[in-house]
Amino acid sequence: MNEQSRKQPQTESQPRSPEPASLGASPIDSLGRPWIEQFQRLSTRTRVILLSVAAVVALTIVAFLSRVSSVDSAAATGTLTPLAPRVSPDDAVIRARREAIALAESRRQEVIMLGETVTSTLDELGREVERWKDIEQLRFNDDGKFLAANPDHVQRYATIIAGRRASEAEVDRYRQLLGTLLGTVRAAAGTDSEYVPQDRVVEELRRHGGEIEKAIDAYRQTRTAVESLLGADKKSGKAAEHSLAAAMDEASQRVADENARHIAAMKRQAEQDAALREGEAVAAQVRAQGDQAVKDVEHETRLLEQEAEARRQQKQREADRVVADIQAETNLQAEKAKAVREEAQRKAEHERLLARANDKTVRAEYAPFLTPSRYNLRGRAHETETPKPVSYSEMVASGVMHDHISFAKAGSGILNDSYSRLENTGRPHWPCPTTDEGFEEFKDRYEEFKLLAPHWIELKMLLP
Repeated sequence: MNEQSRKQPQTESQPRSPEPASLGASPIDSLGRPWIEQFQRLSTRTRVILLSVAAVVALTIVAFLSRVSSVDSAAATGTLTPLAPRVSPDDAVIRARREAIALAESRRQEVIMLGETVTSTLDELGREVERWKDIEQLRFNDDGKFLAANPDHVQRYATIIAGRRASEAEVDRYRQLLGTLLGTVRAAAGTDSEYVPQDRVVEELRRHGGEIEKAIDAYRQTRTAVESLLGADKKSGKAAEHSLAAAMDEASQRVADENARHIAAMKRQAEQDAALREGEAVAAQVRAQGDQAVKDVEHETRLLEQEAEARRQQKQREADRVVADIQAETNLQAEKAKAVREEAQRKAEHERLLARANDKTVRAEYAPFLTPSRYNLRGRAHETETPKPVSYSEMVASGVMHDHISFAKAGSGILNDSYSRLENTGRPHWPCPTTDEGFEEFKDRYEEFKLLAPHWIELKMLLP
């Protein structure tokens, strides 16, 4: 009975040896290289799972063979004990997969924490961009007049303000990049997915984080420098009558004038030096050769004159090139200053119109269109759940903005030229003009409404 129980597992556990492909062939050749190449083309995760399963199976076989060996020894000594329960390969695969999921989740959480750190750094960059707007406004506000009173500080401010810094658009671009990098990782977080973020994701996050920190440092250093200048000038208590922008324009013009004077002086000195050197050379040649070499001296003098002319022309070309370079730089700085002024004027005009659009008195003049209601211009047939402003595109489409006459009629409750009264929309109306003179009075209001409409849309007092 013991002999049969010992031999039976050996018979079941021994695999049948494959027939050799040919006499003298190696085991690797008998497997076939295409299988190895196909295994190498598998993804890293698939290869890890297959190797894990193979390891579990191999360990199971080794444990089984060890058990068989112990059975043989026990049978020989008469101390045979019952076999221990075998480990199911399926359970081993499940444990391996759970470990893979846990490792993947740990890696995902590390990447998410890194992404949150970079995002926090990006938020700080956004705040620095907002703080920089106060530095730019110094060109036009009263604080900037303290800097304008100090010519050296005007020049330093102009140099700082012209430097390159990250813009709001770049902040938004970084935010989109972070969303793209972390989107897949966040979607897989907390799930049974075995997805592991690539090292490239971590490298990109760290690279972007470094760039953002450098951008923050650039803002802080320049902002601190300007604030230091302003603090010193405020302590002196001396403020200019004109704005910092005007002082920058004056400084730029002074630099241009000084450069022009310097270039002119250089040209005069170069001409004097050339003339002096040429005269001395000619006199030395004449004294050395004497009267007997007059002809040779004349010849040499002509050569010297030609060389001197060539040198003079070369120096003239160099001086002209320097003048051209300085003029080009002066023009570039003037263009930059002009662009800055125009942008400031555009922003100031926008703020002025925005303030007028938000003025209660102005809004009251256009109450028939700015008052929120549950009904649009066509009345109760088009009811909404909550009161909403009028849509400007609807005003255009329905002909309200066709001209000042249609505008005046619509504000009094009449749509288009039909003179049919609109249904009750819950909005106030103004009296409808009855004469041409009355309609003429609405021309300015019609034009102002078109001008302020984009700002009311920005303030959400009108729908787009």
